[in-house]
Amino acid sequence: MQTSFLKDSTTRSRVDIWRVFLLGIVLFVGSSSAKLANATENHTLSIAISAPVGALNPHGYGTNAMFAQNLVYEGLTKLDKSGNIIPSLATSWDISPDGRSYTFHLRKGVRFSNGEIFDADVVLLNFTSILQHRERHSWVGLIHALDSVKKLDPYTIVLTLKYPYTLTLDELAFVRPFRFLAKSAFPSDLNLTTYNPTPIGTGAYMLESSTASTITFRKNPYYKDFSSSQSQASPPKTPYFDTIIAKIIFEPSARLAALQARQIDAIYGLELVSLDMFNTARKNPRLRTYTSAPLSTILLAINPRTKALESTFARKALVQALDTSALIPSVFGDLATQATSIYAPNTALLQSVRFPKLPPHQCDMAHTPKDPIELIYPSNNPQQKMLAQIIQSQAKACGIPLRIKGIEPSAYKKHLINNTFELAFTQTWGAPYEPLSHLYSMQKEGYIEYKLLQALESTRAQDFHKHTTQAIHASTTKELQDHLNTALSLLFDAYILFPIAHQRNAAIMRSEIKGVEMGALVVELPIAEWYQ
Repeated sequence: MQTSFLKDSTTRSRVDIWRVFLLGIVLFVGSSSAKLANATENHTLSIAISAPVGALNPHGYGTNAMFAQNLVYEGLTKLDKSGNIIPSLATSWDISPDGRSYTFHLRKGVRFSNGEIFDADVVLLNFTSILQHRERHSWVGLIHALDSVKKLDPYTIVLTLKYPYTLTLDELAFVRPFRFLAKSAFPSDLNLTTYNPTPIGTGAYMLESSTASTITFRKNPYYKDFSSSQSQASPPKTPYFDTIIAKIIFEPSARLAALQARQIDAIYGLELVSLDMFNTARKNPRLRTYTSAPLSTILLAINPRTKALESTFARKALVQALDTSALIPSVFGDLATQATSIYAPNTALLQSVRFPKLPPHQCDMAHTPKDPIELIYPSNNPQQKMLAQIIQSQAKACGIPLRIKGIEPSAYKKHLINNTFELAFTQTWGAPYEPLSHLYSMQKEGYIEYKLLQALESTRAQDFHKHTTQAIHASTTKELQDHLNTALSLLFDAYILFPIAHQRNAAIMRSEIKGVEMGALVVELPIAEWYQ
């Protein structure tokens, strides 16, 4: 009996030990699972930026960061990845036969990041604020064409125009000013020219905090991306990342070092990724590099006010001295293609345009400028410095005396706007601004091309502006193309803007980041589509 009792006790002890051991495993696994669940509850993405995001006033300009505006606010329309206009806060629209009335059917169930409802009253309020200050937005052609905005019912709005305006749907997709702020964020006088509101939008993210070194965005809890649904039956998507931490890192090399050290997850944008960074990242198996299709064009601005360049023949001789095919590999690598036109043909309209051909590369000694010419570039831009050096060498080979000078960035911008330069670099804006909105801006004070055109013979400038205006007001596709072709030919033949390279957008990511697809909008940061 005693022996039997001892055996039973030993057996029970072993069973109890196993029970305790198994319970420990369950508790450990449960604890670990809980920790893992908590860790995945808040998906965080860290990105590098180069400057503060500004006030994020949806109808404002100045220092507002375009990528951040695009994260926080939405418009009635937007661009898809191919540069086509698609619905956003409007599900559809009807255009009257005379082209002067646009009826927009608004998306139901949309809420601002604070829970307020998006409806026709909010659209009307925002348009009222915009139209009260037309002059502030005078660079946008729709501001001049728009006569009135009326609410038909809680989810239907009608825009009535003074005349047909080809760019209506395109300009409603602009990052500013036709984006929508929550009703509660407006001041009583609706004046957003002197008041920066709390940034409350319907976009994928909302601004949570901002310091001198870090900006934090949180996912809009009410946001749903309806455009990502493949059919009416498929549910809309919500962003994977709950928190976006944008770290201000000024130096390009420091950005890449931070990415390699996994202090950040992504560097996205043409201005943030240099060729050296891109080529270095390609060799790192823990990183992935991405480029878009060509989106915008870097141009050499040639000032006719300069004595050495006042003749069209002299400007053409300078252009012919430059061999852009030799510039691309060393300066841009895979981040650009050789430009053969002022705009990259990346939309349906631009693909239908008949661009003038560049003159052959040669030295035209009969018309070569003999007086010294100065080419300025922003001193913080190593790419443009290298570009200036190669242009200087190519000009010298044709006997053109050209000196180069780096200018502090803010002073550089003033030189461009005030027309106090001889040669300088500028660039186009990409879709949806090209070509018509960009061409239209050339009629407005404050843009580099405005004073370049003013310096030409008055008849040539007048003809250019006439055909640009007629293209914008065209009622048929053929009429639009005919006037656009003529305007582009007049601009090209003036030799005041010489296309150098069609630039691609670029990104460098940790290899774990998925869903990265480069879009057609230069300033877009499509974080809402990324996951890991």
